[in-house]
Amino acid sequence: MSTRTRRTTAKVQRFDPVSGGDASPSVSEESEEEVPKKKKAAKRGPKAKAAGKKKGKENSDGKPKEKRPPSAYFLFMAEERPTVKSEFPDYGIKEIAVELGSRWKSLGDAKKSKFQDEAKKLSDAYKARKEEAANNSE
Repeated sequence: MSTRTRRTTAKVQRFDPVSGGDASPSVSEESEEEVPKKKKAAKRGPKAKAAGKKKGKENSDGKPKEKRPPSAYFLFMAEERPTVKSEFPDYGIKEIAVELGSRWKSLGDAKKSKFQDEAKKLSDAYKARKEEAANNSE
């Protein structure tokens, strides 16, 4: 018979209906040793600092990695967010995001192309810098 975590064999046998043990606690409590439960310590990752500041990712040369360029939707949100906030000052983060999403969905292709072209330009520049950095490291 297998025992479960933190249970002695006697406890399991006493309350196990398969092995014929009765449900009454007939075994004296003094014969069993109680294992005190330990409090679980808060898990901290290996990179967690005492100051609580997160360290960003780095390249092999120790310089911080460059962030990817924003997508067309994020460029649209950056431009439209102040307008939505001024129209709906009592909206929270979630409501603003929902409103921006519905505006992006209803936006025409001609107006979307402005943001898509800008995103493509930023993405191409990012890829060129990334390739240049890879070529310089070799």
